[in-house]
Amino acid sequence: MAYVLFGPMELLVLMLSGGGLPLGVPPLPEDKLIVSAAPEECLFYMSSYGTADADPASKNAAERLLAEPEVQHFLTTLWKAVGQTAGQSGGRDAEMFAKFVLPLAETALTRPFGVHVTKVNITPFGGDVEAGLVLNAGDKAEPLRETLMQLETMLLAELPGGAVSENAIGKAKMRVLPMPPGAPQVQWGFRGEYLIIAVGADSANKMLEGMDSARGPPAWLKDVHKRLPVARPSTVQYINVEGALAAMAAAGPIFGEAAGPLEALGVTKIKHVASVTGLAETDMVTLTQIVTDGEPAGVLALFPDKPLTATDLAPIPADATWAFAMKMDAGKTWQQLVQMLGAAEPRAREELEEGLRNAERELNVSVVRDVLAPLGDVWCVYNSPSDGLLFTGATAVVKVRDRKRLEETNQKLLELLAREFAAVEGPIPLPAGDVVPFNNFGPQLPQGIPARAAQRQQVNPLRQFSFKEHTVYYCDIGSEGAPLAPSWCITDDALVIALYPQAVKAYLSRDPKRPSLASLPAVAEQLKRSPAIYSYCNTQELVGLVYPVVTAAAPVMLSQLRREGFDMELSALPSQGAIQKHAKPSWTACRRVADGIMLECHQSVPGGGVVAGLIAPAAMFVAKRSRHGDVAAMIGIPAAAAPEDKGEGANLKEIGLAMHTYHDARGQLPEPASLDKNNKALLSWRVHLLPYLGEEELYRQFKLNEPWDSDHNKKLVAKIPKVFQCGGVKAEEGKTRILVPVGSAAIFASDRGTKLSDITDGTSRTIMALLVAPEAAVVWTRPDDWKFDVDDQRTSMAGYKEQTKFKALFADGSVKTIDPSQQGIDFVKALFTRSGSENQFNYEFPQER
Repeated sequence: MAYVLFGPMELLVLMLSGGGLPLGVPPLPEDKLIVSAAPEECLFYMSSYGTADADPASKNAAERLLAEPEVQHFLTTLWKAVGQTAGQSGGRDAEMFAKFVLPLAETALTRPFGVHVTKVNITPFGGDVEAGLVLNAGDKAEPLRETLMQLETMLLAELPGGAVSENAIGKAKMRVLPMPPGAPQVQWGFRGEYLIIAVGADSANKMLEGMDSARGPPAWLKDVHKRLPVARPSTVQYINVEGALAAMAAAGPIFGEAAGPLEALGVTKIKHVASVTGLAETDMVTLTQIVTDGEPAGVLALFPDKPLTATDLAPIPADATWAFAMKMDAGKTWQQLVQMLGAAEPRAREELEEGLRNAERELNVSVVRDVLAPLGDVWCVYNSPSDGLLFTGATAVVKVRDRKRLEETNQKLLELLAREFAAVEGPIPLPAGDVVPFNNFGPQLPQGIPARAAQRQQVNPLRQFSFKEHTVYYCDIGSEGAPLAPSWCITDDALVIALYPQAVKAYLSRDPKRPSLASLPAVAEQLKRSPAIYSYCNTQELVGLVYPVVTAAAPVMLSQLRREGFDMELSALPSQGAIQKHAKPSWTACRRVADGIMLECHQSVPGGGVVAGLIAPAAMFVAKRSRHGDVAAMIGIPAAAAPEDKGEGANLKEIGLAMHTYHDARGQLPEPASLDKNNKALLSWRVHLLPYLGEEELYRQFKLNEPWDSDHNKKLVAKIPKVFQCGGVKAEEGKTRILVPVGSAAIFASDRGTKLSDITDGTSRTIMALLVAPEAAVVWTRPDDWKFDVDDQRTSMAGYKEQTKFKALFADGSVKTIDPSQQGIDFVKALFTRSGSENQFNYEFPQER
């Protein structure tokens, strides 16, 4: 049964976390009585605002995702499958889970609640605990009461003698359970639709007194919301570390031995940890703060105190699928770790230092002096789709401050590894004195390698090659069955490490002027918060990369779960488009603040990678053909052949990302052209997109109040960015094949900017830009694009006889190849309208490569 894999409690934890989905999204308004029940002082507190109906028209991408019918269907089906599985394994645990735990969990997932712990005093003779829970059950109050009464009956059968007594407190009737000697008092009851569960003699009185007086949140909870402002909070968590340590100290010898290590780790300097999750204007946000008494100590002292800059992010390309950057001095951090370890456990430090001394004698390399000290204080890890897929392009770049010493260390390690690989057990039929030159790393080793090593030369995995005036090293371990080739290179200012040599070559080949991640306006804005640690994920791109993997794995995984008793159909999983169209880049920033450390996380797909697991196969559509004419001709693609793909798809994707970033910053897509006071077109949308493509310097050179062909602006035509350059057009001509459709029915109207919410046909079904034929290219700064007229297609197509493929950028950021010969003119026309309400999308686009 499924419990062999999960178990009842594991499933409960999974569900209470929403399978990775935060509670209460989208949230209900704050429940005044629940916050009034929160204690004036506590050790732990958690609350959920309850789940409201998601608004499909919300500005918030996370809420729109949860409003998707496919996602709603999946969550409903998942919960139903869990319920059906719950009691199948038999036994008391499964019965308890199905009858009691599951209904309670379902209510907790959807209704507002607050739970707290105010006292924990454990002694050898028992415990003094005060805790409580308040849950607004709403219309589920009566069914919940019946469920709890049944649970109470089962529990009483196992408790020692005694009967349940009732206790009237204000507007509530509480049922007091008989407990064993030394155990804290437990009582439960309802105040109207509010369930109250209290542990401790005075806990119920305090909660109900607060609710009856409607006093509002206590001071510490007000402070949490002041420090961590979230527009629409969904959950709040608070841990009073200072109070917990005081309780431990009061316990005396039971926790006395832990005092030293806790102080060494810096825990004693923490006042509290608080976190608020909820919805911001456009995405989901989690704010977390560790509040300290003075400067962070111990583990927290390891946290970087210098902020990242745009220059620090230069190694990360703007098209990164995911990226991580950190400001950290490795040598200093290592010393702090050793000191902290010594304070917490002196013997462990001595053993560590002795081990390092032995290693240094054997390797002739000092970890601190030869490995860590030469490294700089900026660490970047990223994966760029232009360098590889989900992980094949993964690359780490560490700033180097002492290249000479690092190269010396590298050579020592290479020689050591070479000797290790050259060692062969057993007698070898070769003269012992002969020496075979070992040229894999250049000159022969100082001591030479015995001739018996020659038999191992053929399997030696260490390799090197020259590329772009640099030496790249890699370890070809494919013969050992590992699908990796760890690679590295030392440049003038960086140590580059990757899983494959191709990723190192991609880094070395990169144009220094290529936009970095910091060139994205949204990232530049986030850097203003002075993060010392920053992570970024292009969620939309990531979903697209993960989708094929999930497609292949889902049938097998669900089939296995079905045999274990968990029955859910593959068809219940959402399609890729249902998730991807709402995905926005997610990011996390950590920084030092005056009294501690702050962490800020933004995402549009709640649960991040977990939700990526919901990605399922897109429906298989039947191709719809039509012979009404040649749509390719309308946009100037000649009849001879389709354009060759020379990176045009990557250019279109980069433009799509910039379009979305522009929309996030300004609330609409760019207008096709800027206009003067007489409504005369001045400059193309391509010019005004420059700041969002990492071309701020070029953008500042334009005189925005002059037309594209003014004496000043005309000189800038030759500076066409590479992103607008495509095959078949000479760069010196300053022309581009990337145009947008302009017309009353298209995304780009001639007189205004469009909001993504105006695209009612769906962003994955509406063309945002397209690649025209070389003959139809236009000067990139000129306000000139393809005119789309939904009512006059025949005139636009005159003179073209054959249908030809062309590439198009869709409003969801994807790039697809349009084939009128397969899809038909009516279908393709529908792709250019933003709100035509056409119902003819039963077609599966070929996978782009």
